[in-house]
Amino acid sequence: RIGREDSFIAKITSKIFYRLIKISIPKMPLGGFDYFLLDREVYKKIFNMSEHNSFMQGDILWLGYEPCFIKYTRRKRQVGKSQWTLWKKLKYFIDGLIYTSYLPIRLMSMLGLITSFLGFLYALAVIAAYFLNETPFTGYAPIIIVLLVVSGLIMFMLGIIGEYLWRTYDQVRRRPRYIIKDKWQV
Repeated sequence: RIGREDSFIAKITSKIFYRLIKISIPKMPLGGFDYFLLDREVYKKIFNMSEHNSFMQGDILWLGYEPCFIKYTRRKRQVGKSQWTLWKKLKYFIDGLIYTSYLPIRLMSMLGLITSFLGFLYALAVIAAYFLNETPFTGYAPIIIVLLVVSGLIMFMLGIIGEYLWRTYDQVRRRPRYIIKDKWQV
């Protein structure tokens, strides 16, 4: 989809969605694709995957077959009202991002590390302010230091736990390691 005759909000949210998805699926076209024609071989492989909350566009591209895209501009709906509500779009976005990417987990880990590091730096500043008698009130320094450092460490630990959960999830999906396109007999 190279363009859309939709509202400004729909255009912006679509661009954001597909740019984020493109991070984990580089072959994803920036406008995404709504309709597709599958070869029988691809069809069988897609529908043999027994995963729930799947992201069909990601599955098609994950198989590794070379797609052929036909570009089009999505026209504005002339009749009726779309059943594609904000909540359905949000679920689709979350499914697509979580289903195809380590990105949220890695972001959590990185954010935790950064928060902890900044917490340690701020702790040094608060300790220096304490010795210079410039703290706003009694007890400020220990509260802020503990809050920043511990919350950062908790976020980092959640990221590590998320990494383990993602690997378990990857194992449970039982996706094949390789997709064999052709077999040659010697």
